[in-house]
Amino acid sequence: MMKVYLFYLAITSLVITVGCASIMSGTSQKVTFNSHPSGAKVITHTGLTLVTPSTATLPKGKSISVRCEKEGYETQTQTIGTSLNGWFFGNILFGGLIGMIIDIADGAMMNLDRDNVNFSLTPAKEQKRE
Repeated sequence: MMKVYLFYLAITSLVITVGCASIMSGTSQKVTFNSHPSGAKVITHTGLTLVTPSTATLPKGKSISVRCEKEGYETQTQTIGTSLNGWFFGNILFGGLIGMIIDIADGAMMNLDRDNVNFSLTPAKEQKRE
């Protein structure tokens, strides 16, 4: 009888503390950054700085603005958007309302909408001096 009680206690604890999307896909996602030409500096709105080509693990919960710059080239900006994570609906069967709240709070409810960000940099125009 004690084993059955401990089993149900363990299952209940798991369901209460974790949402489906959190378990199945986590709260962060790997994104690869490339540029042509390579060696450009990539800066996210959160302050993360990388040099292309590079891969970073980013939080999933919100869209991320990314700026790419290289001396002699025009600066470019792109946004990595988000989309609903299908595992979030697993809470209907397994996690219930508590699982949904957890997935919303920790960002696991969303996925970043792409795993690769590519920049094709154009040479900067020379400014005429008068």
